[in-house]
Amino acid sequence: MNIVDIIRISLVVIVLFFILKRFLPVDGMKVITSEELNERLKHPTKYQFIDVSIAREYKNFHIKGFKSMPLRRIKRDAHQLSKEKETVIICQSGHISKEACRRLKKLGFTDLTIVKGGVSMWRK
Repeated sequence: MNIVDIIRISLVVIVLFFILKRFLPVDGMKVITSEELNERLKHPTKYQFIDVSIAREYKNFHIKGFKSMPLRRIKRDAHQLSKEKETVIICQSGHISKEACRRLKKLGFTDLTIVKGGVSMWRK
């Protein structure tokens, strides 16, 4: 094995690491079911609910009690959220919610929860 092979293998490993990291849960992030979300929605002052779907998706359908905060605005609008409350995050399918958790965690939020399957699963 020569140096070029070692560099190639190293690059592949690094790329795979970053690809897989996007699918792994965020450290400290909780995942709840639609049923658990329904229980949390009964206590709106205990939690803060944000929908990180794009504006068009939010306008087409959103869950009552969820505030629209599209992913692209998370950094700009995070100051509107309390770091003291559990933040329940939802999107259409659940994938964008994970990225929102990553961004909020970098901003100092620690009590982050996403809804498994997102709005799509909740509607079923």
